[in-house]
Amino acid sequence: MATNDTEQLIVQTQKLSIRDVNYDAKRLKDKINKLDKIYDTMTQQQDDLNWLMEAVMKWNDDFKNIVRFSQGVPQMRATRDLCGKIKTVLTTNAEFDRTVRMLIKEEAPCFSRVMSLFEKLKSKLDERSPNAKFSEEIRQLFGEIIGTISTILIYFYDQ
Repeated sequence: MATNDTEQLIVQTQKLSIRDVNYDAKRLKDKINKLDKIYDTMTQQQDDLNWLMEAVMKWNDDFKNIVRFSQGVPQMRATRDLCGKIKTVLTTNAEFDRTVRMLIKEEAPCFSRVMSLFEKLKSKLDERSPNAKFSEEIRQLFGEIIGTISTILIYFYDQ
């Protein structure tokens, strides 16, 4: 069977002209160049998504240090201060925002879901003064964001 395949390949090769071989080689090189560009873009997207994930995980860890279900002034002050820091990072033209906009521009796979979660987080942070329910809602949003980014990285970037 293998001999038959080899004979077919030899016959097929003999029917090709040098012009056809050159044309096919050029098309293949063009395809490789396009794939290299896509690979470079996706590698940058992967790095950006990992950076966003690390930032959100850091915020999540900071929230873990705040006592849960407490209405005490020290806990609410810590929550308010942490939310203020996060709002500063989420402002327009900050590095975080530029990274998010770049991922949107590059049309990172399924990033629209992450973007909607970031918008929801921004609106939550702009709401009212923090309380225990507020803190739990923020923690839940962090979990959704982390889970969504993790899924994107695993599914599309083989991490």
